[in-house]
Amino acid sequence: MVGQLHMPPTTHEGNQSTPAAIIVGGNMNGVQAALTLARWGARVTLIEQSAFLGDPESPAAHLQNAKLLEAYRHPKLDILLRAEITRLNRDGDQFRVEVHERPRYVDLAKCTACGDCIEVCPVTAPGTDHKAIHVGAPGTQPQVYAIEKLGKPPCSNTCPGGIHVQGYVALTAQERFGEALALIRKAIPFPSVCGRVCTHPCEANCRRAEIEGGEAVSIRAIKRFLADWEREHPEEYAPPPGPLPATGKQVAIVGSGPVGLTIAFELAKRGHAIEVFETLPVAGGLLSVGIPAYRLPRDVLQAEIARIEEMGVKIHLNAPVGPHGAITMGDLQNDFDAVFIGIGAHKPRRLNLPGEELTGVVQGLELLQAINLTQQMDAAETSIWRKSLDEWLPPGRQIKAIIIGGGNTAIDVARSLWRLGADVEVLYRRT
Repeated sequence: MVGQLHMPPTTHEGNQSTPAAIIVGGNMNGVQAALTLARWGARVTLIEQSAFLGDPESPAAHLQNAKLLEAYRHPKLDILLRAEITRLNRDGDQFRVEVHERPRYVDLAKCTACGDCIEVCPVTAPGTDHKAIHVGAPGTQPQVYAIEKLGKPPCSNTCPGGIHVQGYVALTAQERFGEALALIRKAIPFPSVCGRVCTHPCEANCRRAEIEGGEAVSIRAIKRFLADWEREHPEEYAPPPGPLPATGKQVAIVGSGPVGLTIAFELAKRGHAIEVFETLPVAGGLLSVGIPAYRLPRDVLQAEIARIEEMGVKIHLNAPVGPHGAITMGDLQNDFDAVFIGIGAHKPRRLNLPGEELTGVVQGLELLQAINLTQQMDAAETSIWRKSLDEWLPPGRQIKAIIIGGGNTAIDVARSLWRLGADVEVLYRRT
């Protein structure tokens, strides 16, 4: 018999003991073995790696159809297609079986095997002679189509966070908003942030842009909708997952920007004790001091950070690490089992032009940091940045600003200065 037979523990239905069995292999030998055991009264699970049962190469394929249909209809026979056993453990006289079942991507209850999908499918499965969506050979069952997906879709493959894009878009379409948001959070801890400021390379690679008028799915906007939906429905708030049992390990993270907080969240989930050390008086790194509040509202960002703190992560503000701070790297190495350095990319690129050091010339990131910090903190906490801002934008004077560049930082500076009442011109090298 090609299919391997395993006898797991008996299951108990009422006062009677019912033997249970697993058959691995959905060819006719495996199907016959499963049917025989089911007729004897055993509870049988038939596991097959492909999407179809039967022997597609059999010269008498039409004769096996009746037996396959009988297998599907037998009340004591459960069939798992596109499945395989990943772990098999024995505990006394019992077996514990772990099965991984891949999705079919086609609803068995709705597919009529009309074949229209094959006509429009543009993809041929690599190494085969059939389209990505296909049906089994004559005589195999079920005669319902299956979609073969190899690798990641272009949108997910392009996503820097590795988010399961198709999954959460599909869940959103079914109005399963909480599940969609949970799927995003499996990959990243900042759905609200990414829903507002991500550059969404996924949309540039969306296959839907090739059809239906050439428009990509609004993937980033869907992410923002989901995060805002949760904020508007506090009763739907799903707390972060409980951490694994404590490992006793302590990790220090230098920098509370996106990478530092992401690492903190992931390590906290694994049961490690995490402390984050941040030089600035606010957490979030460039999310807090590099992106203006009109693009990323501070209460939205703080809600995301608070969720990470719910995991037990401790964030120390005004705590610079290094030779000019109260904490040295040596201190961290002595007190913690590991140290992660995520200090970000706050140093701007310079133009290297004569006169770049003159009074009144300021880098965009430095100006944004001063503006954002003075808007978030009181005067005592931001005195150094308030002084710099007053030097660049003297109070009581009508400011005229020239912005060199047209990227995200340049336009953020232009829009921030315009909101402060300045006359702004943008000089850009492209058309």
